[in-house]
Parts: sequence; C-alpha cells; structure tokens
Amino acid sequence: MSAFRILNIAKSQRLPSTAALTQAYQCTSHIGEINQVRFLTVIGLNTKTKPIHSPNTNAFFLDASPILAVTLPRQYYSTESKPASQEKPTDTNKPTEPKKKGFFGAAKSMVKDVLIPGCKELWYDYKASRANKKKLKANNYDYTKLTRAEYYKIVQTSRDLRKAFPLVFIFMLPASGAYLAPLFIIISPRLALSPQFYNERQRVDFPQLDIKSRRKGYPETLENLSEIGEKISSNRLTTICKKILEKHDPTNEEIEEIAQSFKDSSLSLSKLPYKHLSVLSQSWFLLQYLPTGLLAWRLKGLLKEIKLDDQALSRENVTDLSHKELEKACFDRGLNAANLTDDEMRNWLRDWVNLSVSHTGEDLSFLAHLVAFKSTNYGKTE
Repeated sequence: MSAFRILNIAKSQRLPSTAALTQAYQCTSHIGEINQVRFLTVIGLNTKTKPIHSPNTNAFFLDASPILAVTLPRQYYSTESKPASQEKPTDTNKPTEPKKKGFFGAAKSMVKDVLIPGCKELWYDYKASRANKKKLKANNYDYTKLTRAEYYKIVQTSRDLRKAFPLVFIFMLPASGAYLAPLFIIISPRLALSPQFYNERQRVDFPQLDIKSRRKGYPETLENLSEIGEKISSNRLTTICKKILEKHDPTNEEIEEIAQSFKDSSLSLSKLPYKHLSVLSQSWFLLQYLPTGLLAWRLKGLLKEIKLDDQALSRENVTDLSHKELEKACFDRGLNAANLTDDEMRNWLRDWVNLSVSHTGEDLSFLAHLVAFKSTNYGKTE
C-alpha cells in the first residue's frame, strides 16, 4: 500500500493515527529524501519547525501534541546544534559597509552638516562686521581708528557675503531650496561656497587651487608689460620684466627703479588694453570675461581694499600676525605661502607693505602689477 493511500485512510477517519502516519512515512523511504520532505509538507509537518523531541521513543512531537508525533530521522528535526566545521565562519573584524545614501539622503546630510553650520558662521561674521562698520561711521570713516583685524573683518565678510549670496538665496527657497542648494554645491563647490562652508580638506585645497589659477596670469602680465615698456621707451621696465620671466626674484630697490614708469598715462588702469586687463584680473582672481570698463572698475575697488590693508599693516607690527593671518595676507596678495616659513612670509609681506605705502594715488596700476613682480619667483613656489 502506498504512503499516500495510507495517508488518505488516516484522514478519512478524521483522526491522524501515529501508526498510520509512521507507516506512511516509512513507505516513502524508497523514493528519496526529496519526496519524504514533500510528504511531510503535505501532511502539515513543516520541516523547518523546531519540534519537541522525546528521547525515550525517538519521536518528535510537533506543537507538543502526541497525536501528530512521527518517528523521523534526525536530519529533519535535529535539536542539536551544527558542528563548528559546518557553520559558516563570521569575520568579526570585517568592517560593516555603510549604507549607500541616495540623492535625497545626501542632500539631507549636506543641509545638516554644511549649510546650516555655514549660515550660522556667516551670520556671526556679519554681526561682527556690522559692529565694526558702526565704529567706522562714528569716527567719520577714518580708517586709522580701526585696528587691522577690525578693518579686515569688514572687507572679508563683504567678500564672503557676495560669494555666498546665491547659495543662501537658493537655500531659503521654500520646498525646493533644501535640494537645489546641495545640487549647486555638488556641481561647483569652489564657486558656490564661501570659507564659512568649507570642510577641513577644502580649507587647504581650495586656496591652493585659487593660487594656481592666479599664477597662470603672471607670465602673460609680465610679457604685456614688457611690450608696453618698449613702446614708452622704458628700458628698465622691459629689462626687469624679462629677468623675472627668467626666474629672477627682484629686490625692492629694483622694483623702486621702475615705479616711476607707472606714472605714464599708458600704464594707467583705464588705458590698458582689454587683453592686459583681462590677464591682470586673473592674477587678482577676479572674473576676467567682462567689458573693459567693468574690469578696470573691479580692479580699482579691490586694489583700494588692499591699499587700506597695507596701511593698517604698516601702522601695526607684522610680527604680531599669527601663522593663519600671515598665510591669508600673503594669499590675498597672490603669493603661494604653502611651503614658506613664518619668517619668510613676514619678510615678504614687510617688503610688499613698504612698496605699497611708499606709492599712493595714481600708483594703483603699480600696485596691480606688484603681484607679478613680487609673487612670481619668491620662495619655494611651484
């Protein structure tokens, strides 16, 4: 009698007989383990269930019911744990891989970790700058009444606000701003972010990238200046420019000799050709693809800020500047100070300030070109 026939008889009696089920199971032994498991599934005995084992009868009672007890081999219902050799080894030292975030998850993290802290820091800088402006206004805009740190806070915060305004404006847009602002940061972080939003790595990498971009304009600036020197018969200007192009680092005395050439109207910022102004704007890290008048206007505005900062530095002692302040002051004037010592930066900054302060008024063009004279070959530049 087949196993399934015995099963049907047991079911027709509406009482599962242990003997009938056992006999039915044993009749399936000749058709293999797969069909045995199938048989157990048919009669409602799930082979993954942990049954209660009776060692006296070698039977397994499912759901603690002796009526459903069947004598089965241990490989189906083993209450013993697998030997260690059969278990898959788990590497406890293997680091767990972080879950990959989608765009919305990354945007949420960026808002939390970048945008909100950056906006707070920018707001604190703005309040400090506004207090310094009130002090300046109370003193009839006499910049000598401000310390160099107070004046620099006004200048730097104004630059940061102009740079970060598009990003902050997008971030403040309802609904979509929290997702558009991170996208803006991902596409162009150098252009979108002011220093308040930088992480530690960006604070090191971005100034270096900016300096490399500025330095590309130095050789062409000197070549253009050399051509103008030939036109105005300033042999000394042409000679100094060619020597700098040949890796010579000029002294302050050599630069003083050519300073008088910048009183010629051909070298005033408003008279320089567009190509020369464009490269000069690149040397000062300004947008270079603008109309001639706008390029000259932006250069004059930046150079006036540098001039006032130079005057503030001349009133105070350069040796009092910290390492970060020295680096930032050199960076603003186009020098790559990444590989320079504090003494080298102080000596260079002192020479720059002496040249800047000794020439006033009409010499903004001289100050504009000073970046190429002093920063091209000084120190351990790349």
